[in-house]
Parts: sequence; structure tokens; C-alpha cells
Amino acid sequence: MIYINKTIKFIKHHKVFFFICIFLPVYHWLIANNAGWFEVKPINYAYHAVDYSMGFCSRMLPGAIYHSLVGIYSKTAVSIYLIVLYALFIIMLAVLLEQFALKFRQKQKVCFILLTFFLTGPLTFNLFVTELGMLDFYWALFFLMACLCLKNKYLKFAVPLFVALMVLTHYAALACYASALLLIVLLFAVRADSKREKIIYLLIFASSLLIGIGLALYFLTHDSSNLVYNVDDFRRILQKDRHALSFYYDYSFYKYFGPEYAGTRIFFAYSAGIAGEEFMHTKNIFEIALHQIKANLQYTSVSQMVITILVGLIPQALLIYILAGYCKKKPAKKKRWILALILLLCIGCELVGCLFSNDTPRWVGNSIIILFIFTFYILHYEYEQGMERVEILFQKIGYPILYVFLFFYSNMVMDAYTLQV
Repeated sequence: MIYINKTIKFIKHHKVFFFICIFLPVYHWLIANNAGWFEVKPINYAYHAVDYSMGFCSRMLPGAIYHSLVGIYSKTAVSIYLIVLYALFIIMLAVLLEQFALKFRQKQKVCFILLTFFLTGPLTFNLFVTELGMLDFYWALFFLMACLCLKNKYLKFAVPLFVALMVLTHYAALACYASALLLIVLLFAVRADSKREKIIYLLIFASSLLIGIGLALYFLTHDSSNLVYNVDDFRRILQKDRHALSFYYDYSFYKYFGPEYAGTRIFFAYSAGIAGEEFMHTKNIFEIALHQIKANLQYTSVSQMVITILVGLIPQALLIYILAGYCKKKPAKKKRWILALILLLCIGCELVGCLFSNDTPRWVGNSIIILFIFTFYILHYEYEQGMERVEILFQKIGYPILYVFLFFYSNMVMDAYTLQV
């Protein structure tokens, strides 16, 4: 009987954690996945069919981890593996959000709406389910791991490792999660109580920054030159041995556009000289960037881009309203600089989705997740009275209207990938 009472008491104390752990999978299964099986799609399966035996390149870490832990190349095996990672992700997210909810247990209605706004909708975690196993999921996974380590006396020294893992997943992590993590570390350094703690966080920031930039620059200039196989052998291994589509790596590693791509936008870009092997070994970063922008303009749906940005403004408007209240509080100059940098990072993240990537929803979604997490940190550690500001806003709008809005908003689903081949 004593154990039962303790268990009940434990569950009640951690009801937010258990609610998120139950609600999110059910919500994702029902809404994001249309009550279907959580299953990896061909493009995301390909990310798990590569490993470092093919060359030390960015974009290979998820496949290298999978190769080491499982190494069975079938859609079912990869799907089960990703479901396990998804469960781990949900648990870590629930731990972090419970800490926030417990801080504001007196503002339950406000917390409920904020967390529901964050967890549901078309441009946050739904993207990781509709495209199970996408590279951005690994960014977010390592980001959450680092956030959980930040306040631990010893584990916080692992933060540079997580920055490295993000960049190894794809060097574009510096345009979103890796840089966001660096700014959160900087915030911890600025608000540290002791000089020793401040120095520790600054050292973690400096080492993480150097590792992140160093790896990103290396992969930007040496990625393709590190490949072990020629394009024919690489395609054979992926397609015949590991039963994966080679499309993504044909383009990103080899700039290969063979006759099978005839009639596609990618082949047109190649024929027009916008994309091709002449860009494969260039070391000029500005030339690489210009080439990427030109190529992207051939693939991107402008209407999809505009719709995504407009939908993204809905949660962003609320978060900026909260942060504007924090600015009125006139925090220390260093904290204002960090706030300005996180806002610039979120804008830059979306610009990446418009200029360098054809998958605008991915990048707008990453920007919104980053802004939510940073705002939660600000509310938790710097601006507790901000919840009163939000409560007043919600009262003016009316809770019934907010609940109706959240119902429709949470039922919206967008495609992460919008490439028009």
C-alpha cells in the first residue's frame, strides 16, 4: 500500500511529464500521421544507408550511428530504430517542459496554452513525424541532450561534443540549433552567480564555437573530396546493397544528374550550368553560396514559401510580444545583445530556408522551435513576471477563443520537404 501511495504521489508530481509522454505520440499518430504507422520514407531511409566507410563527410552521422548500432538495411528495421529515438526525444522534451511548467504551477491555464502552442501545429514537431528520421530531427535530438546537460555540474562539459554532433549531421546546423545552443550557453555565462561559473560557461562557449565553425568550414570546402567511391560505385552500394534511393547524395555529394533525371527541374539546372560537377571541388565559400542560391531558385515554390512564412508568423508574434515585455524591463546590456542575436538567428534561419534550401517549412519550423525554447529560458530564469503579461493578453483575447483557435491550429499539417523535382 505504501508503494502504491508513493507511486500515485510521484505521478501526480510529474503529471506534466506523463501527460506530454502520452499526449504527443497519440497526437502525432492521429493528426500528423493520419492514424498510420510511424514509418520512414525513402528519402529519410537513405540518410541511414550511408556511413563513414564511404568518406568522412557531413550528412553521414545518422547513417554511421545506425550502421554501428543496427546495420540491418530494411525499411522496417530503420522505422523501428527511429521509433525508439522518437520515444527518447519525447521523454527528454517532456523533462525540459515539466521544469518550465513546475516553475509556473500557479499559471496553469497560461502554461497549458503556451505548451500546446509549442507542441502542436504545422511548424514544430509534426515535421519530425511526417518525415520520420529527417536530418533536422537529429539536430533537435542533440540540442535537447545539450539543454538537459547545461545545468549539470559535470555534464555541461559535453556541450561542445553535441555541437560537433550537430555539425557532423549537417554543417547547416550552425544556421539554427548549434548557434542557438551557443547563445543559450552565453546567457548562462552572463547570468552566472560566481566568477568561476561564468568562466566555465565562457570556456564551454568558446570551445563549442571553435569546434562548430572549424568543422563547418572543413565540410564546406572538403566534403566531396573526402568521398571514397566514385559516383557509380556509391550509387550501386546504396541502391542495390542497401536498397536506398541515392537521389539526395547524387546531388549533394557528386552533383550527379544522369539521364534518369531528364525532364526534371534539377536536370534543367544542370543543363543551364547552375548545378553540376564543376562546383563539386571548389574551395571558394562565396562561390558555393552563390551556386546554391541560383540552384535553389530553380526548385523552390514561391507560393509555398510565402504561405509557410505567414503561418509561422502566428506563434512568432506571441513570442516576440513576450520578449518585447522582457526588453521593457531593461535587462543588462549583455542580455539584450544575446536577445538581439537570437532574433537575428531566427531571421537568418528562415532566410536559409528561402535562399539556400527549397524546404522552407523545415527552416521556419526550426526557427520557431528555437524561439520557443529561448523564450521559455527567458521566462524561467529572467522574466517570471512575463507570464502575467501573457495572462493579461490571453484574458483580453478570451480563453474560449484561444481554445477554438488551438483546436484548428493543432490540426494543421505541412510537408517538411517541398522540393519540386
